[in-house]
Amino acid sequence: YSGEEALARLADASGGPLPDIVILDIEMGSGIDGYETCRRLRAEALTSELPVIFLSGHDELDDRLRAYDAGGSDFMAKPFVPVEMLRKARLAIAHKRREEATRAENRSSSDTAMTALTSLGDSEVTLKFSRGALGCRSLRALATLTIDSMASFGLNTQVQLRVPVETLTLTPQGPASPLEESVIDRSKDMGRMFSFGNRLIVNYDSVSLLVTNMPVADELLCGRIRDQAATIAEAAELAVDNINLRAEAVRRADELRSLADVSRMAVEELRVSYRD
Repeated sequence: YSGEEALARLADASGGPLPDIVILDIEMGSGIDGYETCRRLRAEALTSELPVIFLSGHDELDDRLRAYDAGGSDFMAKPFVPVEMLRKARLAIAHKRREEATRAENRSSSDTAMTALTSLGDSEVTLKFSRGALGCRSLRALATLTIDSMASFGLNTQVQLRVPVETLTLTPQGPASPLEESVIDRSKDMGRMFSFGNRLIVNYDSVSLLVTNMPVADELLCGRIRDQAATIAEAAELAVDNINLRAEAVRRADELRSLADVSRMAVEELRVSYRD
């Protein structure tokens, strides 16, 4: 179908079940392209939450950003493998259901619960974050604290935290979609800090922050935000190291307990053998 035909068929389905997922080619020949089709899907209440996977013969960061801006859930370059497309479709549908469940339940307080910070000054926000970050015992708690702290500046921020055994990408709405995660994955090796459009990304070895609503018309404010984002990212980097150290300490303690158990068993066996 063309973009217009797809939109018309979905509108006609308002009285019945909607499809679980929409797969859009970007270049559709005549009529609107895939980006505009997706934007119109997102603008309608009936189809605003439908997962959308984009197809394209181009696979640059800019292509993925345009798909993300249009509201896409995932992105796949041509030529594609059908089995991989099916896997991505299943993941997109599962991600949508997780988002629905997250919105349905009240947001539980994390083990480093943080009160609203909107009334605090810049330095107070970063100081409170630095103190709270070192008390985080999990990547999810640290990512939530980071998102909340950046939100106090009016910023929508996605966070990726990386440790040897896990990579966590979190957004203010919950776990990142595959497309959101791929944008950060493509950006994390492009320098410590850079801007593109109204986005700012800050990268450290274990931490990436992606701000998606920079106030580009106010250069002075953008400068303040860059300073605060760099400070928060650096503090988060130290906190990730701290979480790694805690995890390593727990692992070594478990190993020592296991060795102690083995030693006790060996001594008991020796005692029994001596008695016999």
